[in-house]
Amino acid sequence: MKTAIAQYRAYTAKSPFLMCIVCLTIAVLSILFSATCFGKTVLIDIDGEQKELFVFAKDVEGVLSYTDITVEPADKLSHNLYDEVENGEVLYVKKAIPVEFEINGKNTQFLTTAHTVLDFLGENNIALSEYDEISPALDTVLEKDTRVVLAKSEVEIVTKTEEIPFKTVSVPNYQADAGSSTVKTEGENGIKETSYMRIWRNGEVIHETPTEETVVKEPVNKVVEYGTAMASINYRGGSVNRESITYSRVIQMMATAYDLSYQSCGKRPGDRGYGITASGMRAQRGVVAVDPRVIPLGTKLYIESADGSYVYGTAVAGDTGGAIKGNKIDLFMNSYSECMAFGRRTVNVYILD
Repeated sequence: MKTAIAQYRAYTAKSPFLMCIVCLTIAVLSILFSATCFGKTVLIDIDGEQKELFVFAKDVEGVLSYTDITVEPADKLSHNLYDEVENGEVLYVKKAIPVEFEINGKNTQFLTTAHTVLDFLGENNIALSEYDEISPALDTVLEKDTRVVLAKSEVEIVTKTEEIPFKTVSVPNYQADAGSSTVKTEGENGIKETSYMRIWRNGEVIHETPTEETVVKEPVNKVVEYGTAMASINYRGGSVNRESITYSRVIQMMATAYDLSYQSCGKRPGDRGYGITASGMRAQRGVVAVDPRVIPLGTKLYIESADGSYVYGTAVAGDTGGAIKGNKIDLFMNSYSECMAFGRRTVNVYILD
């Protein structure tokens, strides 16, 4: 053994250059060994741009020390600074951009890593109601210095007191003369309270809708009784005594006739409503059917044919009919044969005072 060492020393003493080569080889092998054991390849992705590094670092903070990358508090880093890094790992860095945000006229600047306007609102815990207004649209991708404007709405509940208009109801009085009318009950408006949801934006009401209604006082209907009893008719020479008749106007109408037969009214004795007119009067001669839009129910009339050959006489507008529209009138007769004999003819209808 001693002999071998002595021989090596003698050899190296003779070859200093060879000694340098041996030391360099050992150093390179040491570096390669260290790199194999402790070096790592790490990929850094900054806003989509990637950079590969070979580092001797244990954690994320150590990796970043190999670069000129500064991670600000508003930036987003995929790992914590003290997370250990494995060989081949990818670190993601998203740099924050400035965004101007205006809410109800107040401006603030934010640094954000949000991708869209919707992400930005969520990042800052800003909730939207259905009546808020925002621009640009929620799916807009944010860029540097994007301006986001939000008009928040305010909701309030208000109560209004309003009147409920009364209705006028007409009822027949079988003892009073046809054409007469009497107010039996005066009408009185009711009162209701209505709650409204009111939406305000920028100091203006943009929406109002009722949410609840409470009747505080019911309205009282106005009740008017109108007479249905037929007045007696005086005849002179086979015609009506016109000396006692005064009228306000004359309407020329097409007249037909009806009676209580099934052919005319579609009902038989015993059927519900048989013999009762729309006004509540009994169907009898002198009760005629009209269009209430032309001649109101209860109006006293005098009717004769336009050529003067037929006189129906005084009557009262007491009935209606599905086919009686506009300037048409249907005269009640005592029998179906009378109806057939009358047929259709033009008549003058006098509106009596």
